[in-house]
Amino acid sequence: PSGSALCGAVQSDDRVGALHEEHRAARSASLLSMAHLVPVGTVLMGVPTMVVCVAMVLTEGQYIGGIPWPYLSDTGRERPAYYIFAVGLSLTGAFAAASNVLFWQKVYGREPHKPSMVSLVLGCGSRACCSPYAVALTAMKLVVLSAFFLVLLACFDTNRYPDIHQYSAYGFFILQTVALTLYIIADNTRYRSAKLSRTPVDAAVARAHIFRNVLYAIYAVAFLIYLPIGLSVNCAWFRLSMADCIDVEQLGETYCESIPLAGDSSRTLLWDYSGCPRSNTMRSATQFICVITLILFHGSMSVDIRNETDWGLDDAENPAPRKMKTMLGM
Repeated sequence: PSGSALCGAVQSDDRVGALHEEHRAARSASLLSMAHLVPVGTVLMGVPTMVVCVAMVLTEGQYIGGIPWPYLSDTGRERPAYYIFAVGLSLTGAFAAASNVLFWQKVYGREPHKPSMVSLVLGCGSRACCSPYAVALTAMKLVVLSAFFLVLLACFDTNRYPDIHQYSAYGFFILQTVALTLYIIADNTRYRSAKLSRTPVDAAVARAHIFRNVLYAIYAVAFLIYLPIGLSVNCAWFRLSMADCIDVEQLGETYCESIPLAGDSSRTLLWDYSGCPRSNTMRSATQFICVITLILFHGSMSVDIRNETDWGLDDAENPAPRKMKTMLGM
């Protein structure tokens, strides 16, 4: 009898354990079913932050360096816009990093063999380094790293921490540019793989693929104008003089005297871009285009995370003999 009681207790514990496992699995599945909302959060956080900060600057008549369209750095210079800028961009970076991790795991993370730690550090899985798995993994890591630079440039304003802000901005855009380029390579590779393996592709995923290619083209042109070309043709900018701040810009004596440049009281902390208004306006406008296209690019990953399509990457080298008409008509 004691043995029967013991067996019954063990079986009861097993049932309780099984119920707990089922509950955890159901909860995990429920959370994963909402993973596609993370990239949506990138858009909902990033775009309003940019629009609100720019609108506040333009409507309130804030000094933006003597050019008609502000650099994004200047939109987060003054309080209270600074708080919106810092918090909004920091959260946008966090959402973008999480989106890319989820995107890679869902689309490219189906590695048949567990990769080694060294291969993960190098950005390569158990496949060749040029495989879409490894290329997308490297891109994902670069986006996560760029989020750190985004937080730095968002929290350290251009007036008081110009060097940290400037180099963080350059680091962010360069890392994002390399990451987007790698994602496009991996994205187009998996698209061709789906075509070769005659794998049906969901129409929404196909549209997201085309959308990212269009966004990348726009971003690439804007980035070239903003950084390499823009910096090469632009002239040096200087701090706005105290006299111009008070007399020319008429920003108010109290305000101007409250922001003197350390070590040179004849100048303020404000940047003056009026020496080259055209090139600076060109750079500020393309900078805004870069940021918006980046946000939309990462937001489009929501479609792929939500979709259950297997792109046929594992079968690309051995396409199926039967022909299946995909939703793209291929």
